[in-house]
Amino acid sequence: MKNRPLMSTCVILFSLLWTLVVLGGRYYLEDIRPSPVRDYGKDKERVQVSGQVYDRLEAKDQQIFYLKNVQIKSQSHLMTERRLIVYCDQSVSVKIKNHLEITGKLSFYEEARNPGNYDLRFYYAKKGIYASVSAEEITVTEARYSPLGEGVYALKQRIGDTLVAGLGERNGQVINGILLGEKREIDPSLKETYQLSGIGHVLSISGLHISLIGMTLFGLIRRMTGSFKVAGGLGIVFLLGYSFLIGFSVSIFRATVMFLFRVGAEITGRKYDAYTAVAVAALLTVLVNPFALLGAGFYLSYLAILGLILLYPVVSDIPLPLILPGACVQIMLLGALSYSFFEVPLYSIFLNLLIIPLLSVIVALGIIGGVLGGVAIVGRPCFFITGKVLWLYEVLAEKTLHIPGARVINGKANVQVIVIYYILLAIFIWAWHKHSFKKWIRLIALSGALFGGTFFIGHTCADNDLKIIFFDVGQGDGTLITTPGGQNILIDGGSTSVEELAKYRLEPTLEYYGIKKLDYVFVSHGDKDHYSGIKEMIEREAKSIPIETLIFPAYINADSELHELKNLAQKNGITCLFLDQGKGMEIDGVKLTGLHPERLYQDENAASLVLLLEYGKKSVLFTGDVEGEGEKALTKALIEADIDIDVLKVAHHGSKGSTSDEFLEQAKPELAIISVGKRNLYGHPHQETLSRLRERAIMIRRTDKEGAIILQIASR
Repeated sequence: MKNRPLMSTCVILFSLLWTLVVLGGRYYLEDIRPSPVRDYGKDKERVQVSGQVYDRLEAKDQQIFYLKNVQIKSQSHLMTERRLIVYCDQSVSVKIKNHLEITGKLSFYEEARNPGNYDLRFYYAKKGIYASVSAEEITVTEARYSPLGEGVYALKQRIGDTLVAGLGERNGQVINGILLGEKREIDPSLKETYQLSGIGHVLSISGLHISLIGMTLFGLIRRMTGSFKVAGGLGIVFLLGYSFLIGFSVSIFRATVMFLFRVGAEITGRKYDAYTAVAVAALLTVLVNPFALLGAGFYLSYLAILGLILLYPVVSDIPLPLILPGACVQIMLLGALSYSFFEVPLYSIFLNLLIIPLLSVIVALGIIGGVLGGVAIVGRPCFFITGKVLWLYEVLAEKTLHIPGARVINGKANVQVIVIYYILLAIFIWAWHKHSFKKWIRLIALSGALFGGTFFIGHTCADNDLKIIFFDVGQGDGTLITTPGGQNILIDGGSTSVEELAKYRLEPTLEYYGIKKLDYVFVSHGDKDHYSGIKEMIEREAKSIPIETLIFPAYINADSELHELKNLAQKNGITCLFLDQGKGMEIDGVKLTGLHPERLYQDENAASLVLLLEYGKKSVLFTGDVEGEGEKALTKALIEADIDIDVLKVAHHGSKGSTSDEFLEQAKPELAIISVGKRNLYGHPHQETLSRLRERAIMIRRTDKEGAIILQIASR
């Protein structure tokens, strides 16, 4: 440290900036970056927008324009914004640096609606973008454009089109992601397979790609010319140009700065110091974009390189040369992985032993094919080999996911646990510098860090309370119950307004809480908004959270879609049961009893399964969509059993035909939970239903207003 004054200075300054930005968190985004549109704009209102294009993208079905120096005019306000995104479904000729006038509807990016869900609003806020506009009309008011910007854009398009033409749509888009950072068109299922198996890093331009390209080029030119200066100069020019072409993400910026340090050392004949290079890169990254510290990408990029320059030297003399570098990177990443993604891909170390060496092959061949793909004698062998490697990647990733224990789901890591983990790693590295430990001691310590970090960082232990989470699923229903002993029960899980509900809302929350399986899943009836996410989870197989037992109401109409769901579940090895009125189960002191239906009803809603949960002195009633005839029968059952309740999950999203006066007089809930989608087409919850609840001074909570609603019930 004392012999590295530049590194010491950078570390101190970085620590100060980290403290200010990270501890300030959203305060910086909300107050230091003021946004008039966030404060005064209205979602879905018609606005007029003017601004200058600084970037653009073309997808299959739309164009996307990024504007700066934006003015937004609504009926009541004139607002100025730094940046805005415009989505256009029309075919419009727009170039970078054009000035546009746009008429369209204003939209805001959505916050995370459930624990563990992706916060799109926060993601764009870090980029200084607080809203978007769906364009109805676009006019170019100033045709002046940037020849350089358009040239770069045209080059990316040409290379991308060449790769797709040579490799086909599926593999071509993968290589576009690897070489050009264009991931929007990669098949979502394939992308998820890569990510869950632990090789998702290959789909993004990363420091690894930059290092491969830069050092390979530098080495080739040096051998050809015999000159460090020529090789370094040409390498730097190429790498800066390539980085400008694909954009300076955190990892690219880090790798570029470190490459400049390395080449500079080679040219001047000085020793390359990786510690100083990474410290300077980290400080420059934060100075350019302080909000990079609020995203996972920064930590994943820098922790990975620290694993190689700090931890790997400790064990580099142990005769396991193939596995140790990957293990050191994995150990250093474990805290960030658990905190950001709630799970660790167990076999990724072994998978990357083959993936990473072959990556240099497809990067080189992809660049050659993208640039010279039109020349058949060059393009065909490049595309053939690249296609075979990508096929191997996909097969290995898919097969790995089906190996038992492929995904270690630990839940969101506690910050204190992560800090302790990294402190212990730092002590181990420091102790190695002070004392010469034997190889077997270092190997045991490394194995302990890998094992402990994989299985225990973020481990969620069950507490003594009952936890109930009413998901925000949009227009639909879904409730998670976690018993004091750690059993997990899902009651419904469907939506008509949220696509891929399981992938984007249900599963992330389950993983956030460290839930590895669902012990019981109840389906109240055969409406899509109560079972679509459950069906999706079954179809997603190894990519989802496994379901052990699926429970249906005892009486199901012949034309109900529940029959199809049951057949799908049984085909996938899930036990299916049917619950009669008066029957139920008790788990860890939590009693669940079926109160309805007692017979077959023609109306699907009337036939909804109704469950009474009792724990200690508290009770919760889950009503599905029961109404009409069904609700009358339910009210009668409550009277006969002399049941009143504490919490009511309001039936049918608060529709007019449910939650009648007679039912409320008997149930007498203190709290009513309404699961309902924002601005839904059905007018739920109905004002008459809300009035009936308010007249009885029943507290009302709604998922469209609050997002997920979490109740914790103590046993006493």
